[in-house]
Amino acid sequence: MRRGILAIAFAIAAVPFSGFVATGVRYALRSHRHGSLPSWYGWVFATASLLVTLLFLGCALRVVGHGPSWQTLWRATVISLPAIALISLGSLQLLAGMAILVVAIWALRRRDEPAAERPRRTRTSRDSG
Repeated sequence: MRRGILAIAFAIAAVPFSGFVATGVRYALRSHRHGSLPSWYGWVFATASLLVTLLFLGCALRVVGHGPSWQTLWRATVISLPAIALISLGSLQLLAGMAILVVAIWALRRRDEPAAERPRRTRTSRDSG
């Protein structure tokens, strides 16, 4: 039951970012005033939004036992975070979504990771005294 609710939450969280994809495409297909961003930027923004949408949907699939592993989702999110920040010109909406993904994937990866695979903390002289 909990996994189903979490998967639904990830899927619902993807909806606004899919709307940004549509907004980016609409921007790319319209003519613009002089001094505004060029039309091709709409395609770039739509691509960044699509990536965030797919990461949320990947998390939803992982929760129900399908899709990529948490480690793969973690790597994809951490690698794409600076790229999305750069190509979206610092869009706060996309960066907020990525921040949520980073925290959620980190916590879920840590929860599902077996204790044997976690890095062990070694005892130092500071810990013993």
